[in-house]
Amino acid sequence: AQPALCRSDLVSGSPLVFRHSWLITSDEFFWIAQNEYVLVSNSELQTGTANTKGTEAKATVPKTNHDCKLRDLFLSFVTFVFAVGFIATISRMPQNKVAVVTGSSSGFGLLTVVELAKAGFLVVATMRDPQRRTRLDAALAAAGNNLVSQIDVRQLDITNFEKIPSAISEIVREHGRIDVLVNNAGFAVGGFAEDVLLEELRLQLETNFFGQVAVTKAVLPTMRAQRSGHVIMLSSILGLMGQPVISSYCASKHALEGWSEALRIELRSLGIKVVLVEPGAYKTDIWTRNVLVSRGSTDDSSPNKERSRSYVAGVKESKQEMADPVEVAHLITRLAQDPNPRLRYRAGRDAKIGYFMRALLPWNIWEGMVEKRTKIR
Repeated sequence: AQPALCRSDLVSGSPLVFRHSWLITSDEFFWIAQNEYVLVSNSELQTGTANTKGTEAKATVPKTNHDCKLRDLFLSFVTFVFAVGFIATISRMPQNKVAVVTGSSSGFGLLTVVELAKAGFLVVATMRDPQRRTRLDAALAAAGNNLVSQIDVRQLDITNFEKIPSAISEIVREHGRIDVLVNNAGFAVGGFAEDVLLEELRLQLETNFFGQVAVTKAVLPTMRAQRSGHVIMLSSILGLMGQPVISSYCASKHALEGWSEALRIELRSLGIKVVLVEPGAYKTDIWTRNVLVSRGSTDDSSPNKERSRSYVAGVKESKQEMADPVEVAHLITRLAQDPNPRLRYRAGRDAKIGYFMRALLPWNIWEGMVEKRTKIR
């Protein structure tokens, strides 16, 4: 520790009594003199350093004007170098982290764009048809704080695989980086499995699985170069279990789950985090405007026509009981800022309870419950 002396007690060149306990365990240490800290080497205080028993000894504080000037000059130089380096580092840092959200015209995507902007992200909101941005603009205006200045709306059809790489490259050229990718775009094909046409099933997989894969693959080179990034997949609790009448949707989400789990392990050493968000039933357009009812299920010749109608009526009836989708947007925003997120996050009371009950109950009891709940029997 420093000697506990008043500066007024010290006069340059005068004898000074000190004790061994004042010494710093080093080749050099500081004394206080003439209202300055003065560096004194052991060679200048040979009497003092020899005092190992704590007895009193005398030493003379050296003249310090020249030493102080050299020291001040050195400290000024170090401060200047540090300041230049700090400013250069700050100038290279992005002012806002950049997030890309697909399917931003409605539902989870729209709400996530707003919440990420509130959190300070610069958000590239992509959608198949930018003319449908009206709801997004209204939500941003309602949120206030001039959030629209943090939004870049772009056209992106995730089923047009050939154009995805150039679209992502353009985003990187303009904004310099991509810190977060939220793969949200998707829809649901409704219909009993035997009625769904193969072309409808193919479209379901191309959008909900291959489209997400294509966008992710286009973004990964940028994240690899950064050695950082978050890839957040909007999956579903139905990626972990099957449900009648939307078997095509379940298949697409099961594929996304398996691919994402493998991808997370592959990217683990690169600082890129892959996360699956698995919502239950929420009040979004997935069950209305973004659902494609199979032509086969509505055909008069379908043996499942009446059961299909019963199922659709049940979905419409239960929609009023579904949770607010902003919960999922809040979760995604939190995960986008989490440096070490888990692989899977289930969202919604029904998703958490349903997953637990499926694992706990005997299969014959579980499938009977699902059959009754979906009103297909």
